[in-house]
Amino acid sequence: MSKRKPPEKYRFKKGISGNPYGRPRLTGKEVFEITNAIFELLLRAKNKDRQVLIKLKKIREILNEK
Repeated sequence: MSKRKPPEKYRFKKGISGNPYGRPRLTGKEVFEITNAIFELLLRAKNKDRQVLIKLKKIREILNEK
């Protein structure tokens, strides 16, 4: 490791976050697709329990409305 300081241009600026824009967030469409995929898997796994199936379908309808 060098004992010299990096040029002023490349040094960290005071008061500025290292990652000012942060982690990119998912769009509404991406969230919708992910939740749909999860509910499809749950429906396949829980298709024997009728009450769970009805609840999952209601949740899916609510998500589809938004």
